[in-house]
Amino acid sequence: MEEFDQNTLCSEVSVLSEISKMPSITCTLGTHEIPTLVSLYQPLLVRCVRSIELIPHLKKVIDDVACQEICQLGRHTGDIAAMECLLNHLEKSSHPQKWHKFVDALELKEYKYVAVALKGKEVPRVVYVKYRKILTQHIMKFLGRLDPSDVLAELNTRKVINDMDKENIEAEKKTGGNICATNVLLDRVWRHQQNWYKDFLEVLLDQKYTDIVKEIDPEFYEKWHGKSVENRRDRIINIPIQNCNSNRAFQNSSSKLRHKVTEDTNYCNDTPGEYDLDNFVIAKGLK
Repeated sequence: MEEFDQNTLCSEVSVLSEISKMPSITCTLGTHEIPTLVSLYQPLLVRCVRSIELIPHLKKVIDDVACQEICQLGRHTGDIAAMECLLNHLEKSSHPQKWHKFVDALELKEYKYVAVALKGKEVPRVVYVKYRKILTQHIMKFLGRLDPSDVLAELNTRKVINDMDKENIEAEKKTGGNICATNVLLDRVWRHQQNWYKDFLEVLLDQKYTDIVKEIDPEFYEKWHGKSVENRRDRIINIPIQNCNSNRAFQNSSSKLRHKVTEDTNYCNDTPGEYDLDNFVIAKGLK
């Protein structure tokens, strides 16, 4: 097999601009041709998508030598360089359905909003710029305070992270501890779902990490807190109503019991020897 040479094909890939400078993803491009959109949104692709997850689904599109090159570049240089290399190989591939296969692979690995963008549909800019920036600015608020194990299962259920992300984070915790695992979690959490930010903060709140959410997004916390207080108020209001119904039933039952006791007492009082057991038994006709 050909020896990996980092100065071959991928050496011609230039450094890309930051995501924050990338044009907004809209439907007004005048074309839904995937190559055009791949070129336009390449800054997002190389920072969001991990090439190692796509390669098994693209082996008919790019050859084994290219796959090896991409994998080794990912190990030695990082995900961004590896993804740039993958896109370069796709560009030069002669496979007639290469771009459609690429989008299919993105969907299979649950890169949902990136796949949507490459189909020419709109993705709000806040998904990959504003919210990601919030996490980056407040990363120190997570480190040492968050145990990723508390949130992984629910994030995976909500498709905020995929199975490979979950496995990587769990492995990182075993070898490097919570801080290393948290770094990996924050690196992966924004990549898949369009609603990742809302889901992530909701899961944090559900797991009692209210202080973290309050610090990184006070507005989100206040909305959640307001709904939480309102829900508690509704539950408090409903409790007396239920008790009133129970009390009413109890009162009705007590009233019937008192009425029955009164009847028996009155009957007994009409008989001679009120406190005489024999007379009571005779009066009742039991003898």
